Amino acid sequence: MVYNILVREVMTLKPVTISSEKTIYSAARKMEKQNVGSILITENKKLIGILTERDVIKRVLLSGMNAKKTRVMDVMTKRLKTVGPWEDIQEVVEIFNKKGLRRVPVVADGKLVGLVTSKDLLRVEPRIIDALLERLSVREPGRKPLFSGKNMQAGVCEICSNYSDKLVFSEGMWTCEKCFDSLHQ
Repeated sequence: MVYNILVREVMTLKPVTISSEKTIYSAARKMEKQNVGSILITENKKLIGILTERDVIKRVLLSGMNAKKTRVMDVMTKRLKTVGPWEDIQEVVEIFNKKGLRRVPVVADGKLVGLVTSKDLLRVEPRIIDALLERLSVREPGRKPLFSGKNMQAGVCEICSNYSDKLVFSEGMWTCEKCFDSLHQ
């Protein structure tokens, strides 16, 4: 599937960043305050790593490390897959599927210019849900069933094409709650 949408059109322009010298506690507080699941680590606008909520849980908390003493540089992921702002979002979808990622930093001329997340992609191109659901069904079929009888948990409304996590089967098609209501008025 070709989307013909550039990364720069969907990326978050000002991703949350922090210095590698800061503590994990500081990074976690900043992520919570900014309501994000990851924080990019930069030095002079150059991307050097990423720290995710999962990293904090697995590498710090479950390892018994002290979040107020452990520095970000000791825990962050340093080897990153990045994309450029002029690439097609198809490249990002392929990275998400092949690498199992949910976010990819955007770099131009060696400097961080943005971040693309799975939510960013879904917001602008609901058809991408198919590619992301394919990864989900392969990864966690038992814990996250996609369908349940006549009610679907998540998908794209066949009327408005918007993503919804509460689709309903009505009149031979899957619809979001808003379109379902308008059909039955």
